[in-house]
Amino acid sequence: MLNNNRLPGFLKSTFWSTKLSDLDTQRDKAHIINQILAYGGIEELRWLFSTYPREDIKKSFVMHPAKVYRFPTFHFVKDILLGIADFLHTENYVVNTPRVIGQK
Repeated sequence: MLNNNRLPGFLKSTFWSTKLSDLDTQRDKAHIINQILAYGGIEELRWLFSTYPREDIKKSFVMHPAKVYRFPTFHFVKDILLGIADFLHTENYVVNTPRVIGQK
């Protein structure tokens, strides 16, 4: 699906803390997926789902949690966008919730 490893320029606002030229679609896949799921709009989500297989997106979301989500966004992504029925610890995803040390 991926024809090159560079991110398109329209994603710049989603990655405000990183230069797009420093990101690689394969090496930084988990970061890219979480950042777009947490902060992207419709255009960014369309790019995400056309760039990575749905199962890769789900796997990255579950296996590489990022504490970048707001509570409603986390549940929208988990329950509606990705259809994940499994319990996931919100403290691993949602900002402003305490992280439980030693728990996965």
